[in-house]
Amino acid sequence: MARASGDLPRMSFEEFLRFEGEMDVRYELYQGKLVAMAPPHGRHGRIAQSVGNLLDRRSSDPDRCMAYQGAGLVISENDATYLVPDVIFACTPPDRRGLMHSAVIIVEILSPSTALNDFRTKVPIYQGIDGVQEIWLVDAGRRWVQRWRRHGQDWIVALPVTGEDSFHSEALDARVALDELYAGVRFEEESG
Repeated sequence: MARASGDLPRMSFEEFLRFEGEMDVRYELYQGKLVAMAPPHGRHGRIAQSVGNLLDRRSSDPDRCMAYQGAGLVISENDATYLVPDVIFACTPPDRRGLMHSAVIIVEILSPSTALNDFRTKVPIYQGIDGVQEIWLVDAGRRWVQRWRRHGQDWIVALPVTGEDSFHSEALDARVALDELYAGVRFEEESG
């Protein structure tokens, strides 16, 4: 999530749905404040595609549970909060307006401009959504993944996974290798 535009008036969720904005800009709504999102750069988009492909391949019910890239997630219509995670893995399709209302796994791809907000603002919001079982933060600048998983009413954060490592996803009941998440992505230190 980028910085909220302070010069725009607050808007309701219904006003947000009617808002057209600029054609090449995606928007989120956080507590009635409009937030313009920077377009993802090449590496960011490639990682999101790899994550989505992996989630689709590992789905135990591929006709029902699948990955959605860049889909909007309604957090609260009353509180006028609508966020756009990089990837949502859900077993409930979007509603008739194309909006998601639930998720099993939420993935955010970290960039220098969004990482702090993703950690401080988005992760706690996602943890409050019923049905979310895991949250993955995948760094676009290095091979690094931080994950949270629901344990009853609590959340457990695991140590980051780096390099050539892998982790177990309870929601997928499968091992996830960083090689799969970062398929086709090269970093400067690897090119030498």
